[in-house]
Amino acid sequence: MKNLMFSILAALFISPLGTSAQSENITLTVPDFKGFFIVNGDMVNLRRLPNVNSGKLMQWYSDGGSFDTYAQIFYADTEAAKYRPNARTGAYTEPYQAFNNTYLPLNPEQTEPQNGWYNVIATATHFQDSPGKANSKPAWIKGTLGYIADVTTDGRIRNISIPINPNLDDQGAKECGKLRRASTGMRRQSGDYKDLGMFCDIDNNWASVCFPIFAGNFLYVAGMQMEIKVDGTQQQPVFIETRTVRENDMQYQEATITVNNPNGIEQAIENHLMTCSDEEFSKITKWVFKNDKVPTNNVFFISSDGRKHMMFYEADELTGFETKTYTLAELNKLYAAMSGS
Repeated sequence: MKNLMFSILAALFISPLGTSAQSENITLTVPDFKGFFIVNGDMVNLRRLPNVNSGKLMQWYSDGGSFDTYAQIFYADTEAAKYRPNARTGAYTEPYQAFNNTYLPLNPEQTEPQNGWYNVIATATHFQDSPGKANSKPAWIKGTLGYIADVTTDGRIRNISIPINPNLDDQGAKECGKLRRASTGMRRQSGDYKDLGMFCDIDNNWASVCFPIFAGNFLYVAGMQMEIKVDGTQQQPVFIETRTVRENDMQYQEATITVNNPNGIEQAIENHLMTCSDEEFSKITKWVFKNDKVPTNNVFFISSDGRKHMMFYEADELTGFETKTYTLAELNKLYAAMSGS
């Protein structure tokens, strides 16, 4: 089970590939949250009401860990009869607990504390291939167990500095690479991906490509790394290749970018990313936006106190919240607007 920093709705609506532009098939639905309660303790319990005497928020697991395991959350004092352990199926229950640095969305209908308690949204853990079975509930948490981060709406997100060559598979990596202001990336000038912002960084034999994506008051950062190779016999100045490798019952993806001249590699790669055909460029976008989804494992925002926050969440885990859906074409226009002329 993944230890999520928080879980929020990101239902990504995907249309089948057809004659429409590739960028129209990549979409992101952004939840309408105005603020978060950030937990600064471990194994924190949540309650149905703003007091320690009301029932704990609990979580029911459908079984002990099969491929189809899923979870539901409930209140211990009013709903326990609906969710019982079952030795035959392996179903069990345990308290729903928030951990240090968990981002709990504030209930948009009740953001003010009551007797020092805050009303937040808790989400059932989403397991394996059981989408749609997760649920969410409002719950209360003591204000002494964390602090509030209200999302700023004054446009400062455009000036946020982000890592442009992070280890995208390691959320705990301390060395996250060079920082750049998100709105200063180069942009594709034409084609299906017009105005898609990106950064490219060369480090020894690796090229990192990073896409900053503005959506509302949040910034999503997605990217990939490609091994750089030099082949003087290659006709094209630059060529991208992605492939699936199978070794000893193991399967993984790898990507390379080959240049035919060892001089000026960084400039050649940047020019290629800006001007290559949509077909060539889609080798990258299909890697980064898997299943035509904008990844949500690096999400940034600025709170009203000026702090920069980074969080991540699993998609398709929450229901019942106001959302706005963007196509990639719309997101590209937002990036262009954020970046200025």
